[in-house]
Amino acid sequence: MNAADRLVLVSRSVAQIITFWRPGSGDWSWADEYADVMSQERTTEIYRRVDAEGISFIDSVAPVLLGNDGRVWDGHHRICIAIQRRIHSLMCEMTDAAATREANS
Repeated sequence: MNAADRLVLVSRSVAQIITFWRPGSGDWSWADEYADVMSQERTTEIYRRVDAEGISFIDSVAPVLLGNDGRVWDGHHRICIAIQRRIHSLMCEMTDAAATREANS
């Protein structure tokens, strides 16, 4: 990320995220990413924390990071848990370039 490309904090629907950004894992689809994330032991730990603290802790700890290259740079577990739990939106940080790319899509 270019130092001049500041991050912008926004709320995005999960549907928007999976429509406009692809997983950072190579050429995987969101179905591939979901299957992989849901099989990880770490996901179980995150679920425990969501159950104990509520889903908002996820946004407080670290928003989903949407890259200027059309990929999710960080937040795959949060997105997959939101899909599974039918959570409508998540807080996201996106670069100025990513926000511009999204607006032009």
